Amino acid sequence: MTNKSRHLPTRRDSLKILGVSIAGLAGCTSGNGGSNGDSSADSSSDGSEPTTSQGTTAGSSGSDLEDEMTIYTTTDYSPVIEAFENEYDVTVNASVYSGPQTTTRFRTEEEAGNHNASAVIGSADGLAWPSVRQYLTEVDLPEENRNISLNDAREEQLSQQDAVGKSWPILSILRGTPYSTTNVDTPPIEWGEFTNSEWENRLINPPYNMRRIYLTLQLQGWDDQRVEDYMIALDENMSSYPTPAPANVQQIIGGQSDVGVQILTHFLGGPMNDGAPVDVAYPSFTSEHYNAVGVSANAPSPNAAKAFAKFATTEAGQRPIQEGMGLNPVAPNLDHGNSAIQERIDEYDPTIIPLIPTEQQVNDSTEYLNEILSIEVG
Repeated sequence: MTNKSRHLPTRRDSLKILGVSIAGLAGCTSGNGGSNGDSSADSSSDGSEPTTSQGTTAGSSGSDLEDEMTIYTTTDYSPVIEAFENEYDVTVNASVYSGPQTTTRFRTEEEAGNHNASAVIGSADGLAWPSVRQYLTEVDLPEENRNISLNDAREEQLSQQDAVGKSWPILSILRGTPYSTTNVDTPPIEWGEFTNSEWENRLINPPYNMRRIYLTLQLQGWDDQRVEDYMIALDENMSSYPTPAPANVQQIIGGQSDVGVQILTHFLGGPMNDGAPVDVAYPSFTSEHYNAVGVSANAPSPNAAKAFAKFATTEAGQRPIQEGMGLNPVAPNLDHGNSAIQERIDEYDPTIIPLIPTEQQVNDSTEYLNEILSIEVG
């Protein structure tokens, strides 16, 4: 079992604010409550229209909770929702939107005074950004819950955005190196290998992922010139920039591409279980993305929404992420829900760098990378 708290970056690395004097990263990210490509990659839902489910109530908590609540989510959280319904006797109406559409929908409705969703699950950074955070209320969790949702690094990154209590991480997704087992015998593992001539025109990556790589290297403590040189060299080795992330995985499985760079690896679990010709490696350090839960400041069902946030940060709420969704709960004592991916995490044992960038960091790095790379990253 991997102890997810043992490989934390130093306090200095976790909090390092990008010191490069770069202009803003806007593109499709400004003010949408979640970066365009970054947050789209955290969803396993590819459709633009929401799917809606209504749960059944079967619990017996007998409290002052409202009978019903609505939640917007970025992927299907049915196992968690059903466990909550059974425990608290609350019917949850869940609408699933693709990627940043979750927080965009929530923010747009709140701006218009349409208070429909009592809670929202989206990217931790998307909920932390001011454009969305202003519509969330602070939820005070018991210490036991806080210790599940936060470690020192996650807490400090959220603290610098004044978002502790408004964006509670509940699910984590590591970035890794998916590769075609048909075309590749030994994949590149360490960061320096990706820029070797051996991998020229053999790498793919969603364009928005380049900023995540950039931010990760900054957090790791690389100096500005080293990061710039690396990003340019990596760009030169790219064969294409498919989008979104699942398209990269499908190209690798189909043998059209060889290696993906820093792609969210939850897209690989199903294909690996099915015996597809794909595997994943992890470099010595890699970044981790989070889904988080927030409660609307104008929630029609405030008590139920706060109860849901608290439930999702208990072990009872975390286990359905592992067992029902086959994904990676943030609880440090729980493994990834996909055994094939957990085996690779244990094998490569990467240092995990939490990445919850501020809106300014995203804006600055996008504009900068758009100037130095051959593509528009967002």
